[in-house]
Amino acid sequence: MRKYLIFNLIEFFLWGYTSYWDMTFNYKTNLSIQDSIFHSCTFIPLLWFIEVKNIKNTSFKNPQESATSLFYLLTHKYLLQNNLQIHTIKSESSAKEHIEIASDKSIIQSTPIETESYTISADGKTFIKAKDTDSITIPEGVEVIKFEAFMMRKIKNIVIPKSVKKIESFAFSSCSVEKIVIPNSIENFGEFIFNGCDSLTEAIIEEGITKLGVSMFSNCSYLKSVSLPQSLLAIPDSTFEGCISLDNVTLPPNIKYIGDDAFCNCQSLTELCIPKSVSNIGFSAFRGCGLKDINIPESLFGISEYMFYDAYDLKKVELPNTITCIMSHAFYGC
Repeated sequence: MRKYLIFNLIEFFLWGYTSYWDMTFNYKTNLSIQDSIFHSCTFIPLLWFIEVKNIKNTSFKNPQESATSLFYLLTHKYLLQNNLQIHTIKSESSAKEHIEIASDKSIIQSTPIETESYTISADGKTFIKAKDTDSITIPEGVEVIKFEAFMMRKIKNIVIPKSVKKIESFAFSSCSVEKIVIPNSIENFGEFIFNGCDSLTEAIIEEGITKLGVSMFSNCSYLKSVSLPQSLLAIPDSTFEGCISLDNVTLPPNIKYIGDDAFCNCQSLTELCIPKSVSNIGFSAFRGCGLKDINIPESLFGISEYMFYDAYDLKKVELPNTITCIMSHAFYGC
């Protein structure tokens, strides 16, 4: 067993350590442990503290003060962020038995839960991966839907609970979901979440949501109807790009920004009212749209590049006196 006489475990000390190991720290002085020293350790480490009088670490949820007996920490990847366990053992001779028991429990607790339909994290807070099935109701208590969790899965019906706070990028990309309701509990959206969902025909975004993710519904070629909440403040870049069947969408009254390519190539979108609250519209926002006429609100001061490029059906445009510039190719092909 290796022994080290050190007084401070500095930040990132063992970042990315990838093999089994154990250490003994045997001294009688104060010990300071800083953040992230075990970040990304991929195998279970054992860390022994013998006769440590004072352990201080603001990262620990329950800092141990004035410790006079043996301490060890047992954990896995992301030690300081997850699953931290601190045990007090009276003697070193009895430590091994406790360590073996705790180690088994730690492994069990950190092992993902797998069912016939999906895999979730041991604590039930992260939805990791779905399996092909007709329908999935994500368990209540899940807070995060991971990257590519439903990607390319042939699942027609998906229910997202109100416990979910975050959906990572590509989570539902190219899956077979037909209708989706996005609860207002979600605070963080990744990119391309529903990109390429060719079976998706209807999306309902609950009231209370203020922002969406970039390219959230891009290339959903059969998406016809989207219900946007009154609370929404922006349409991010490429949100509905390539949604060639989209013909029913109403912009909320408090929208301030319509991003680049937001409705690009929405060929079936023939009508759209731009609210007076909008102060900025990105380039190519309505490029290739099926709009027949459009009324630009006084809140805008310019028409961006390629805004209505190749909008072949556009016959009428009403511009306010506030418009001071029209950028290149704004109406090219109209």
